[in-house]
Amino acid sequence: MKSKLTVVLVCMVAFLTVNAINKPDKTQNKKVVKIEGTFDGYDAEDGYAFLVKADNEDGEQTMYLQSISVEALKMVNLKSKDMEGKRFEVSCELTETEEKDEFGQVEVYESYHIVNLKRL
Repeated sequence: MKSKLTVVLVCMVAFLTVNAINKPDKTQNKKVVKIEGTFDGYDAEDGYAFLVKADNEDGEQTMYLQSISVEALKMVNLKSKDMEGKRFEVSCELTETEEKDEFGQVEVYESYHIVNLKRL
């Protein structure tokens, strides 16, 4: 009986060690940003699209915001076609996630969560 317990204990330690080694490194940074843009529509795959002024150009670029808080959606129903073409000031929570793969390469992913909307 004692040898079975020892074997189970050794297997558990080995399993936990392997999982700890293979787990990718993740780091998250969150900050609140405000953007001004024209609402361009909602798509279930891409999220909420806004046309914003391009950084290096005189034109516009499309910015996709992945999710919206329940409170913000109650203020303005962005899933409605009626809001397309309207200008908004959008407060978003920007989350930057850094993931290190098994080769040591670091990838940075950004996601935007709408927390507040103000119609301009």
